[in-house]
Amino acid sequence: MPGSSDTHEAYLAGCRRGELVFSRCAACRHAQLAAFRVCVACGTTELGTEVSAGNGTIASFTIVHRAPSDFFKARAPYALALVDLDEGFRAMMGVRGQPAIGERVTVAISGLGPAGEPLPEAWIEGERR
Repeated sequence: MPGSSDTHEAYLAGCRRGELVFSRCAACRHAQLAAFRVCVACGTTELGTEVSAGNGTIASFTIVHRAPSDFFKARAPYALALVDLDEGFRAMMGVRGQPAIGERVTVAISGLGPAGEPLPEAWIEGERR
């Protein structure tokens, strides 16, 4: 069940430190983004947190032309991607550079959300400055 949890708070604190924090199940070792109170694979509540190395592959992406809010409207068009991180979890995030399925990316906490909160962004390898 989605909701606020210790692992989600660890994710947010990690973003503030410039780290991509994710959850790993103590029972089955499943990795997932830290937004759930339970392991989505086995249902246990024994979740720990780890810091991702920030390397992954674009599984899918879209170019957003019609943004959902005024904040994002100023950024359109922009790319959103599903990134498969090497640790075994998937996350949606903005992409810097020209995305392509199968493209290797590095993740940095370099984006800003509507409330000024730090967010992860995928950078096409070799394009990050």
